[in-house]
Amino acid sequence: MRILCLIYFFLFIYSAGAQNSSREALEKKLSILKNQNNLTDWLYARMDYNAEKPGERILFLMSTAGEAWRKPQSQPEREAWLNLLTNQGYYQLYTGNVLYSIEEYEGAYAFYQKQPVNGFNLVEYIFKPLGNNYTRLGDYSNALFIQQKSLQIAKQKKDSSSIASIYNNLAISYKSMGNLEQAKRMCLTGFEYAHPQKSISGLLNSTLADIEFDQENYSAAAKSIRTALTVLSALKEDSYTAYWLLSCYTLAGNIEQQRANLAAALSFYQKGLRLIEQEFKGSRNREKAHLLTQTGNIALETKQGFTALNHFSKALQTLIPEYKHTGHSNLPPVKSLYGENRLYDALEGRANAFLLLNKHEDALNNFMLALKTGTLSRRHFSNDRDRLYYQKQSKILTERAINTAFNLWQTTRDEKFATLILSLSEQSKAQTLLDHIEQSEQILSGKNHPLLKKQSALKRAIVYYEKQYLLNKDPSILLNKQETQYKLSLLDKEIKKNYPSFNRAKAEDDLSGKKIIDSIPASTGVISFFWGQDNVYIIKLARGEIDTIIRQPHAKKLKADISNYLNTYFKAGPAAMANNPQTFFSASHSIYLHLLSKVFRYRKQENMVIIPDDVLGYLPFESLITSAKYTSDIAKWPYLIKAVPLSYAYSLQTWLKGSSSSSISGNTFSGFFISKSEGNADIPAVAEEASGLKPLIKGSFFLNEEATIKNFTHELKNSSVLHLSTHSFLWENEPVLQLSNGKFFLFELSAQTQVPQLVVLSACRTADGILAPGEGVLSLSRGFTAAGTTGVVAGLWNINDAASAQLITCFYQNLKNSKDAATALHQAKLDWLNQNHSNQAQLLPYYWSSLIYIGKPQTVSIQQPKKIYWILVTIILLIMSGYLIRKK
Repeated sequence: MRILCLIYFFLFIYSAGAQNSSREALEKKLSILKNQNNLTDWLYARMDYNAEKPGERILFLMSTAGEAWRKPQSQPEREAWLNLLTNQGYYQLYTGNVLYSIEEYEGAYAFYQKQPVNGFNLVEYIFKPLGNNYTRLGDYSNALFIQQKSLQIAKQKKDSSSIASIYNNLAISYKSMGNLEQAKRMCLTGFEYAHPQKSISGLLNSTLADIEFDQENYSAAAKSIRTALTVLSALKEDSYTAYWLLSCYTLAGNIEQQRANLAAALSFYQKGLRLIEQEFKGSRNREKAHLLTQTGNIALETKQGFTALNHFSKALQTLIPEYKHTGHSNLPPVKSLYGENRLYDALEGRANAFLLLNKHEDALNNFMLALKTGTLSRRHFSNDRDRLYYQKQSKILTERAINTAFNLWQTTRDEKFATLILSLSEQSKAQTLLDHIEQSEQILSGKNHPLLKKQSALKRAIVYYEKQYLLNKDPSILLNKQETQYKLSLLDKEIKKNYPSFNRAKAEDDLSGKKIIDSIPASTGVISFFWGQDNVYIIKLARGEIDTIIRQPHAKKLKADISNYLNTYFKAGPAAMANNPQTFFSASHSIYLHLLSKVFRYRKQENMVIIPDDVLGYLPFESLITSAKYTSDIAKWPYLIKAVPLSYAYSLQTWLKGSSSSSISGNTFSGFFISKSEGNADIPAVAEEASGLKPLIKGSFFLNEEATIKNFTHELKNSSVLHLSTHSFLWENEPVLQLSNGKFFLFELSAQTQVPQLVVLSACRTADGILAPGEGVLSLSRGFTAAGTTGVVAGLWNINDAASAQLITCFYQNLKNSKDAATALHQAKLDWLNQNHSNQAQLLPYYWSSLIYIGKPQTVSIQQPKKIYWILVTIILLIMSGYLIRKK
């Protein structure tokens, strides 16, 4: 044994000596080249040295630019420098650092754009790896942009192999986004350019198998992956074919696992792990971690909790080398986490293993770290579409975390678990909206910064291109938009580096439930909902604490019931409600029982804020019936509004941001009233509404032809209160306002630097829109909130025009007295219910509950116009005085 130790010792000394000798020789060579001012060979010498042992020498490679004594000047030097940047991108990915790899490839592309290098294969050495990296990160918008540019170049060169490869990458991006039909089309198009015996054919079959796997067509997927393995196995093996084989082994294992052939699946995963050890020692850590995670998932299926935990922990250690798996409960430090979906999967796997072992608190800790990792990834996404997709996907894991926290809270009654449930619920809501609100504040606070000015200009350009494309469908406009979006994504990264004070706070601070609770006024109660796949959670906050949490099962059935209720009684018009009032009464009370009966306790002088989720974003809560005792006298119906004033918010975080510095305070009013427009039916009640408001409010009134886009955009940034009474509808799923000479789209609000304090959208369906799971209803009202408006009055459905005009007039009358918008709208609805209507059916909620207030309570000032008769009296008195003076 002693002899063996001596042998190992001498081998170590020899190895270290050889390494030192190699480094000394390199340093000597580099010094000579520097003295000769030979930058080209100096750069290649450093790249060659790194290539021998990239896992150990990556830091040396990354320090190259900093140690260079000058910038490249000649064509060979620029080519060498470009190769350095692409080498850095390649080896950062090789060692598992996707984010750093993206930065290097983006730097290479920026360098190439400024200083093009003749003969350099831009597609092969920058676009392909950069696009693949964006896909790995989940930044699909940038991935598609780069891949489409690559395709354009490859088609110009008529490079069939490259074209096929790019179609394969496009298929992977669309597949990752969940657009499986488009992914399959890309894949099949790729086959048209691919040679059946070349590696690209194997890759396309592998991608096709992955698409068929997601389509749950497992037999077809198994057939496609077998073809891929046959093609790739027949090729001469190098680092590329080995990597592609590795991907095939992984996918083959996934397919067999789904087909319940666990032994076959495990065999494929083990082949993949052996291939990594043989061909990629010290690298391909992402792929290795994924295979370890998949073997862990097989252990979970066979109820081997500790075995699964060991596999997941090894995956974690592969991705975070400083993490030491010294005990099952040991966690990596939060500061070592980074945006990486393989890390997310390993932490989720550990959480599932702990659940299997009945270690619920350990499971919860791992769920939280997984979600933290996902949040870190999300912050690198440049496009809202990718952020929304992440919100949708992460909500599944959030529900599992909430389930675990709720079980712990029920068992222990420890307040920390209740607070954590609130934090998790908040994390699942309106995060993209919160980003926009904070960006609006940042732009205003840093409006003189050159980079922020450039950012605003790019955003305005994107809005212009998006609108032009929607109206004209010119493909060249879409290309301009995509190019500008890519420039904006790169600029956003530059802003984060240059202005760290503009960056979002750390996730653990953003989502602190205790911090949120402490910020809620004692006079305000909150009922917040989380809508999962299996359960609905209802959280009641009162008096600065979490009052109670209810778990309501059968989420899918309840969602179907509420959707049916809304479609039957509200969205389809008042007929069903008016013709069958007792049936409606019972349906409304049933929903009240499910959603509020166990948490609703009202205190006098308390305002209630509803934080809806999912389908609840369409529900007028104040119209719910609180008692089962039916009466045919609708005036006596026990609506919730009679018990408590209600307002709404997209999340508590966005609600607390309500005092936005980007909204305009003051008492300037602008109203836009369009009773007739091209292609739409006349709305006589709009003219009546304008006539009713003119005697109440001093301000600018724009009627019909005067209500132009130019006037609207001007008043948008100069009014404290903006009133809109016009047609509103969806145009290709985009909410839009109809003005006299054109359309104003929701996305146009993103280019605004200042917006009114209060916006009153007296138009149909302005709180309606497409439901984005995990984010909310994408409506016009949400767009104004995103731009910085403190409070919005908006409509949930096509409200009765005459009723709307009366309610709005009453709202402004109350606003003069209360100066609080939420209170004014609440009182206007109560005034409607207390009126003697000629037809009692008008007391039904269809007529009065569409308009809702979204936002924080706020004091709003409006000026009254001077009474005309006082002006006339004054004129008469002056005339009489003049007459008497002359007479004297």
